[in-house]
Order: sequence, then C-alpha cells, then structure tokens
Amino acid sequence: MDTTNSSKIGSWVKITSILIIVNCLALIPSMGYEPLGAAIKKTIAMSGTQWGFFTGMAGILAIICAIPAGISIKRFGARNVVLSGAFFMVAGLLLLSFAGDFISAISGRGVWQIGIRFLLPALTAALVVTVPDKYRSRVLGIGIAVSMLGTIVAQTIGAWISQNWGWQLAIQFFAAIVFISAAIFYISYRGNAAAEGEILKGNKDIIKDGEPEPRNVYLMPSIWLFCLLVIFGCEEGVVGSFVVLQMNEVWGTGELNYAWIINAGMTLAIIVNLGAGWAGDKFGRWNMLIITGILNTMVGICLLIGQFDNKGIYITGILIAKALQLTTTLFANSMAPTLLKGRYVAGIIAMIALGGGLGQFLGQQVLGIMNDATGGYSAGWMYITACGVVATLLAAGFKIYFDRQAKAEAA
Repeated sequence: MDTTNSSKIGSWVKITSILIIVNCLALIPSMGYEPLGAAIKKTIAMSGTQWGFFTGMAGILAIICAIPAGISIKRFGARNVVLSGAFFMVAGLLLLSFAGDFISAISGRGVWQIGIRFLLPALTAALVVTVPDKYRSRVLGIGIAVSMLGTIVAQTIGAWISQNWGWQLAIQFFAAIVFISAAIFYISYRGNAAAEGEILKGNKDIIKDGEPEPRNVYLMPSIWLFCLLVIFGCEEGVVGSFVVLQMNEVWGTGELNYAWIINAGMTLAIIVNLGAGWAGDKFGRWNMLIITGILNTMVGICLLIGQFDNKGIYITGILIAKALQLTTTLFANSMAPTLLKGRYVAGIIAMIALGGGLGQFLGQQVLGIMNDATGGYSAGWMYITACGVVATLLAAGFKIYFDRQAKAEAA
C-alpha cells in the first residue's frame, strides 16, 4: 500500500472538509435572511427602490471588494482574510438587528457584506487549490449541497424566530452562526492543516523557462468576458428578494410558508449541485454552463406566466432559481485553476466574485426600479429571462473557442 499517497489524499480531504463546513455556516445569513424580507421592508418602511438598493448592496460591495479581496489573499493568505471577513460579518449583522431606519439598516448590511465579500473568495481560493482538478467540480457541488442543507435548517429556525419574536432576533441568530464558523476555522485551519491553502500567500505561480510573463489578470479582455458570463448567469439568484414581496401581495404568503417553499428549492439544489458537480467533471464544464443558462432562462418565463394565478408554474420558477442559484459560480470556480495555465488563481477567483456581485447589484436595481416604474413585476421577469439567454450564448461562445483552441494545439 502506498502510504505516502494515502497520506496526501487524507490531507486534502481533511482540509476540504473543514472548508466546506465553514463555508456552509458562513453562507447561511446570505440565503437564510430571505424569508425575513417582507418584515424588514415593512419595519424600515422602504420603497421598492430602497429595498432593491438594500438587497443589492451585496452586489455593490462585491464590485468594490472583489479586486482588493484577491490582492489581500495574495498578500496576507487565506486564513487571515477569512477571519477578518468573519469579524465584519458578525459586526454587520448585529448592527442590522438594531436598525430603526433606512440609513442604519444599510450601514449594518454594508458592514456585513464587506465581510462576506472578503471571506468567500478566500475560502473558495483555498478550496480550489486544495482539491485535485479531476474532483474539483464534484467537491464544489458537495460544498453547495452542504451549504443548502445547513441553510434549510437555519432558515426555518430563523423564520420561526422572526414570526414569533421579530426579525431582529433572527438576524442575531444568524450572527451567532457566523461566529461559530469563525471559531471552527480558527481552531482547525492552522499549522499543517492550512499549508495547502496558504500556497496562495505570495505565490506568483511557476512560469516555465521561455514562457512570457502574463499580463495583469485584471486587465485581460478574456477574463472580463468570463466575468460577464458570471454576471448574467447569476441574475436568476436575485429573484427571491422580489418573489417574496409578490407572493405576499398576491397570495398573502407569510415568512414561514415562504420559507417552506425556499427549503424545497434548496433541497432540490442539494441533488442538482451534486449531480452538476459530477457531470461537470465527467462531461465538461462549458457544456454544463450552457445547460445551466437554458434552465435559468426558464426561471423568468415561469415567473412571468405564473404570476397570473398560476401558482404552480410560479413556484416551479422559484424552485429552478433556488436549485441553480450557485451552479454558474460552481463551474466558473472549478475552472479557475486551469485558466491562464494555472496562474493567478486568487485573481481569477476575485473576478468571478466580481461578476457574481455585479449580477446581484444590477439585478436588484433593475427589478426594484422596474417595480416602482410599472407598479408590477412583469418587466423584471422579462429582464431575468433575457439574462438567461445572454448567459447561454456566452457559454456557447466560450465552448466553441476553447474547442477550436484544443484542436489547434493537438494539431
């Protein structure tokens, strides 16, 4: 028996398990607060545009923080960035829980989002350099599945707390979960256990003799086009912020009932992302991005048709959106260590985070503005449909390009 090989396998599996658990707990507030939306909006007396800005702050700060996060990972290492991000998350959630007006609410939301925008790329970068390429999509799919499972439980508890004692206490509950994630990370991810992740710290990646120095990753048009794919591929993930409002208006759906619908979507996401991870490694990540784009297009179509007393179709759109809300970034992050011949992983991860953030910001703003301008939701659902189409076309274009490049290299 090859004990050296077994030791290496055990090492990366152990590190990966720690990172997946921490990622699960840290992501819970971002997804779990959604059923509290109507209550928060009502308490703070926000307009549709203000609500779009509040929810869209995740995107604004992803835009602002993405490149600094990539630089910070390179400069300080994954461990320090994750712990710093967790500190800001806990502080922001607590500030939000005591908010009494719009300014204090967006202040708390802002601090919280600054934290997650540094924490998440650091965790992701540490994970993708730890896992061998042939398992990478599968492991990221497992990570998403675990995160969804944890969110289902915590979100239901949060909705129950909100319905009985107020959304403020539910937000404090989420802050406690993030604190626990930071404690686990601090205790477990250190010394030898952190060695693989800390390869990101100060690493410029090995360049073979005779190879030219690559250009700055943040100035490369191909990486920005990749970022654009992520922008449009992630738009479907924002629909929940307005679906919760429309369902409350049309069907009188409360926090707990809405939470059960979201839980069903997240349960489906567990199955979908496990399957997607396996399929990405097996059949090609570009192929799976095309399929994801087509399914995301169906989200807008289902919401557009279903809002007119077709609740089953409407809920189908929600379920698809929830099941696939992280799938685009799953495949994009899986490819990060292979793009640019494995150079500048942290920078590429940062650009993927930038794309996801831009998508969240643009989507929330467009949906909010269209809601105020039209007094309804149809225009917003048309926009979501168009985003799915654009993401599909971009993924198909990338696949054609890389297929031709592979044939040229083989010849």
